Amino acid sequence: MPYKVSVGKYEQFENILDSIGGLEKFVKKNDKVLIKPNLCASRSYETGTIVNPYLIEKLIVQLKKITDNILIGEGPIPAFKKLSKDIHPTIFDIAKKYNIEIIDLNYADKASIGSFVVAKPALEADVIINMPVLKTHVRTGVSLSLKNMMGIVPLRLKHEMHKMGLEKRIVELAKAVKPRLNIIDATVCQEGDGPTNGTPV
Repeated sequence: MPYKVSVGKYEQFENILDSIGGLEKFVKKNDKVLIKPNLCASRSYETGTIVNPYLIEKLIVQLKKITDNILIGEGPIPAFKKLSKDIHPTIFDIAKKYNIEIIDLNYADKASIGSFVVAKPALEADVIINMPVLKTHVRTGVSLSLKNMMGIVPLRLKHEMHKMGLEKRIVELAKAVKPRLNIIDATVCQEGDGPTNGTPV
């Protein structure tokens, strides 16, 4: 199938969606939507490490016109605590404002698909909207849409992906679980020693 790509400024978010056919092209009425942002670490979005929470809010506002069945889910990397309001207060405040649950996918129920065990909510969703940050990665060169989906793999099994050939397993995961829409956040990017300790740009 053909893919459309649109690039624009943060303030033009609604226009960007319109230019690829509108959010209704990807989400139908009452669909169960999993927003999969990059919340990999206990950092502010100004560091370029995690997604801009206000971009998540912009997406939620548009989604709410179509469905109320929205969930935010992420599985942080092992060096950081379980997802909590203490770690990402702004995102939790936004979720509370719109009555949306945030779950740590590392601790969610598990399910199998192909050669993977993943967080069950990722398979139960009608639509996954993937929200990575534009940044470098010391192992894979960049961390974008493909790499961000590793967050649906439970904590222990992320290590297994590294052992089995990380780049190969990322491609295999992309074939097994496919987001309906990728929104790459480039409001603050990161270069250098990414994905957590690089320089914001």
